[in-house]
Amino acid sequence: MEFNLVLKYDNGIDTGATITNYKPPTPVTLRKGNKSLTGYTVFQDAVKSDTLIKFSVAFETHTPDQIVQFKNFRNKYTERFIFIDEFGTEYRGYFQGNFDLDTPIEGDIYYISCELLCPCGIEGWAGDSSEL
Repeated sequence: MEFNLVLKYDNGIDTGATITNYKPPTPVTLRKGNKSLTGYTVFQDAVKSDTLIKFSVAFETHTPDQIVQFKNFRNKYTERFIFIDEFGTEYRGYFQGNFDLDTPIEGDIYYISCELLCPCGIEGWAGDSSEL
């Protein structure tokens, strides 16, 4: 099995980014609980967890086409993205946090640390939901 990670735009077009510093998808567990009169916390049942994927993307900028790919990614950073993990599981979500851009001394590779928050369970994308 080939270890292949893919990041695409919401329309299915590959971003051209190389994925590094990958941490596999994990559930975001924000437990909802209330303090009972007896003093113990009572947790809600059946609370769904989103999925968070942390990684960095790298863009080489040696050629005009690579520069266009990098600029296009930068311009679409606030849009929805598709992430396909090493098992072929698809996740869709939005980047959270700061746009943390880094470049080494050479100056022809740009690294961006990313956190993709996906409104689906760890099992992957099941389609858009109309829930509020």
